[in-house]
Amino acid sequence: MKKSLKSFLIVTTLAVHSASAAVTFSDNFASNSLSNYTIVGSSGLITYGSTSGVSGGGGLSVAPADNPSTSIISNTNFTVGGGAVNQLTMSVFLRKSSGGFGGTSQAFLGISNDDNYSWGQNSDSGFSSLGLALQSTQIGWRSAVNGVGGNGSFNGGMTGSVNYTNDNWYKLTSIITKPVSGNIWTISGSVEDWGSTGAAFSSNLLTLGITNVTIADATFNNAATATYGQFGTRNGAWTAADNFTMTAIPEPSSSLLAAIGVFGLVGLRRRNTSV
Repeated sequence: MKKSLKSFLIVTTLAVHSASAAVTFSDNFASNSLSNYTIVGSSGLITYGSTSGVSGGGGLSVAPADNPSTSIISNTNFTVGGGAVNQLTMSVFLRKSSGGFGGTSQAFLGISNDDNYSWGQNSDSGFSSLGLALQSTQIGWRSAVNGVGGNGSFNGGMTGSVNYTNDNWYKLTSIITKPVSGNIWTISGSVEDWGSTGAAFSSNLLTLGITNVTIADATFNNAATATYGQFGTRNGAWTAADNFTMTAIPEPSSSLLAAIGVFGLVGLRRRNTSV
């Protein structure tokens, strides 16, 4: 891990047990669920607050220290791709700090096969990651392949003149699709303004269209590889986090596809018979 990384990272995960229905994970931090997680690094920078979240409810309070070092929350794992889960929609609410942005990179939301320091150019050796990256005027994707963040720039981002309102809540959404075979992933996402309480949608600020990303890591692309959902902020940009969700959509199984084909043929035969 590069000790120069000036960020904190929150990782949480979902165990997927079924390939026949969408699986949803959600933590709205209504109570202090931090005791259910393992926190490493500068854990004192992340604390539970009963009024720190959306609409004054429970949430995570982020110490507004300048450029804090990395902290992590981790739980169990899930698998994405090839007969298990093919597409993952993730979202998290972040509250803008009253100060300015301390650097070019402010937030991220994605997945990795590492439950430790794994984001972008700061990834641990041998692990890969892909996710949405946020700047003050741009969103795009960042990735690391086997620990090398060669794609660490905000490729595919939409640059605009975004004016964030201090202490407002903003919703980050990332949609990541894993290839059933091969190494071409897709990612898209958005940033929305949810106002001073986070209770109601106000406007869409930034959109990242569906973008292809090549991940040349056979282990990361393998459906059997455990994958960790991650979100985090850096450079003192945000003071609170809440409402982290992940919705996993399974890839149809071969038996299900065969059944669909049979029903289609039966329907076509009945239609031809009735003519």
